[in-house]
Amino acid sequence: MQAVWASQDRDGLRAAIWQFLTERPATSPRAKAQRLPYAFELWIAHLALLEQTLEMTPVSWRELRGTELEGLLLLRAAREQFRREYRACGECGAAMKGKICPRCGAVKQ
Repeated sequence: MQAVWASQDRDGLRAAIWQFLTERPATSPRAKAQRLPYAFELWIAHLALLEQTLEMTPVSWRELRGTELEGLLLLRAAREQFRREYRACGECGAAMKGKICPRCGAVKQ
């Protein structure tokens, strides 16, 4: 099971979450975007769904597996880092790090 392996690879998961948050999808079929390994995509999706479920359902953290708790902590830390380093474009809302929006080309003044 690759998904179990992805949950055990802490450094790989940290890098995959950051890549998931920061990299833009390819805009054309010919563009070669570096894809996340499928096991990491599955595990990140599981963590995101788990996080949403925990917001709505009163579940104790003791009911989570250790890998889930650690994954949720990594996901939250990456989101906080993303919020510190990126801001939303005023025109289209895309995440941007510099002065020029990568999606619409708007220049922040």
